[in-house]
Amino acid sequence: SLLNLCRNLPGVDEVISCPLDQDLRVAFDCYVPLLSLPGIFKTTLKTIPSRIPYLQADPEVAARWQDRLDTADLKVGLVWAGNPGHKDDRNRSCPLDLLEPLGQIPGVALYALQKNVDEPSIGQLQRLGITHLGKDLEDFSVTAGIITHLDLVISVDTAVAHLAGAMGKPVWILLPVVPDWRW
Repeated sequence: SLLNLCRNLPGVDEVISCPLDQDLRVAFDCYVPLLSLPGIFKTTLKTIPSRIPYLQADPEVAARWQDRLDTADLKVGLVWAGNPGHKDDRNRSCPLDLLEPLGQIPGVALYALQKNVDEPSIGQLQRLGITHLGKDLEDFSVTAGIITHLDLVISVDTAVAHLAGAMGKPVWILLPVVPDWRW
């Protein structure tokens, strides 16, 4: 799901995809777990790179969404649930009903960036006046293309929140009372 998004990163010559249930069939000399890099590089608060955005949408993908998201309203993307298989999803995700007041705000266009929405929720989105885009989210490059045209993303702690932040878009993150250790 990150393959196409990562192809546009500066300094990346090649992106290799490997399903988690398979061995990597590419020769390599060294492997470092991602969360070990700050320790290896002796990262401090002063040395954390602060160039934002550090991720951009593919311009061609973003252009495909220009007309669909062209409105004078404040454009807000919504994500209310994470992966149900996540060990703490019951504390992370929230019912779609809680976002209903947002649909009452004049001059705001709401877009669901939620994947795998069930039929009852699709009906609820329509009743709330929220445009459902989840069916079009093939991978994170498409999500980034959409986020390019949004003014704000409101999300529970999901990859979409992190993607919007990496793109320099304002993000409001809905966190539980006892958030994940990273927050």
